[in-house]
Order: sequence, then C-alpha cells, then structure tokens
Amino acid sequence: MNHFQSILSRVQMLLSSHQPSQVQAFLDHLLAEQLLSKEYHCTLLQEPDGEALARKISLTLLEKGDPDLAFLGWPWSELQAPEFEMDLDCGDHNVLVPVI
Repeated sequence: MNHFQSILSRVQMLLSSHQPSQVQAFLDHLLAEQLLSKEYHCTLLQEPDGEALARKISLTLLEKGDPDLAFLGWPWSELQAPEFEMDLDCGDHNVLVPVI
C-alpha cells in the first residue's frame, strides 16, 4: 500500500464513524494546526461528497509531509459536539463554526 492510500484509509475511517459536527471539529483542528488555509477550510466544510472530502484531506496531509501531526492527540472518543455560530468569513456561504 502506498503512503497516500495509508493516509486515505485513516481519514476515511475517521470521517465515516463520526457525526458531522465532529468532522467539522477535526477540520477546525487541521486549521488550528495550520495544515489548512482559512479559504480551504471553508471549501472543505462545504464539500457534500464524503469520499471527495477524504481524498482532499488526505492529499493535503500528504503534501504537508507529516500526516501524523493531524492525528496526534485528537480525542475522537471524548469529543462532544461543540456549540456553533455562523461564520461569515467563508465568503457567500454561511458556515457553522464552533464557539470557542
């Protein structure tokens, strides 16, 4: 299995077994770790196709060189759905983001 397939498998597993709010929290985590730009974060939040989302995240992690950084300390099992508010910084689309 090549490196991309390995990353893709991990991302698919994470995305398939969690609620949309948890997936959004993971994308927020990637943004906070500076693995995504604000613009790309907004784009990924609006991706309707789960497989396409998994591929885009995997390609981004592969490109950044250290995909394990995105998964380190990520508390999926303890994660609770955060409170959300509208993020008007995502262009013309209204996107819900966690209240910090």
